[in-house]
Amino acid sequence: MRRTHHILLGLLLAGSPALAQDEAPAPETAGEAAPAPAEAPAAAITGTVKLVGSGPAKTTSLSVSRTEAYDLTGPLAAELKRIPGATVAVTGTISGEGARRKLAATDYEITDVGGGIRPYVGTLRVEGGFVFLDVPSCGCTRVLTGKAALRFAEDTGAKIWVSGIEHENNVLEVLRSGTLAKAP
Repeated sequence: MRRTHHILLGLLLAGSPALAQDEAPAPETAGEAAPAPAEAPAAAITGTVKLVGSGPAKTTSLSVSRTEAYDLTGPLAAELKRIPGATVAVTGTISGEGARRKLAATDYEITDVGGGIRPYVGTLRVEGGFVFLDVPSCGCTRVLTGKAALRFAEDTGAKIWVSGIEHENNVLEVLRSGTLAKAP
């Protein structure tokens, strides 16, 4: 048994022809296109939204630590730009390396708008003089009240975030809020 073990180890160290054949790259054939590079897997990264730079060159960044940040791009970057200072969990595709890394945001969740407050995020709807927020993450609807809710009365269809005091019957007295995307 001991001798067999040494022979196998010797074959591994010497490079068995069978092993070398498995590890060899496939030869390229003239006229055939190289396979397309695999799409980068989706990443989920949590950090703080920051606006970097000034004027028209200002970019939106997701700061994970003092040394790790990503420039936010993609279809949701404009929404994320509207919540500087918030902590968010962003899902997307990473590209680039080093200080030039980009995160193309395809989804996000606001986890903290300050003070440990997790807001509701949803679409505004106004019916019968009431302002409603349809919240997809919980499949629920909140009736918005308070002075801050009144400013949304003309924004049916807008995507917003709100936080406040919860009352009975799904009523939320809005204390803080912000618009993420205007109504289409």
